[in-house]
Amino acid sequence: MQSASQSVSQSASQPHVINLFLMFNYLHITSFLKPLILSLKKYSLNNSKSYYENIYLNIYLMASWVAPFFFIPHSICEE
Repeated sequence: MQSASQSVSQSASQPHVINLFLMFNYLHITSFLKPLILSLKKYSLNNSKSYYENIYLNIYLMASWVAPFFFIPHSICEE
């Protein structure tokens, strides 16, 4: 019975560690990607592309920032 309570307490504390680790990695990776994304936005605004190509590029850039937040909780629940 004692080992069961220990495993529950260990599994309860582990997702916080995983969440902090993933958040740190996400911020670390996006700090490198931010200049690239900003340069892509400047390129899309300065380049004479069509209106719809600019919309698709902006949707892609927004999705690349938002998507990891949807995958982080699912990866924690699986472990």
